[in-house]
Amino acid sequence: MEFSPLGILFVLLEFIRPVLIPLAVVAAAELAFVALVLTWRRRLRVRAAMRAAFALGGLAGLSGALLLPVWTQASLADLRSTVDVLAVAGAGAGIGLGVALLVYPPLQLFLRSPR
Repeated sequence: MEFSPLGILFVLLEFIRPVLIPLAVVAAAELAFVALVLTWRRRLRVRAAMRAAFALGGLAGLSGALLLPVWTQASLADLRSTVDVLAVAGAGAGIGLGVALLVYPPLQLFLRSPR
């Protein structure tokens, strides 16, 4: 297969295909949580949920950045160039942001003020 954008998209689809159904379920639950957060926005404590979501996202991003080389049978000592370090840091930041965005709506609903 040649390296074209369409070829890369097909390879990515084949890689993700086994988890598409669970991913769709998680996405539907996330959209339901977002809808609840938007409808209950007057009774919410936004700052506490944001702090908790950023803390969980930061923890997940840091652990992801430290574990990404291990998952590829490498070690942190194998990160020799600036590009390697920036790639791992960027991947960790992406994981952290994704986790923070995923956990924010449920945290917001759990931390709402009881009125």
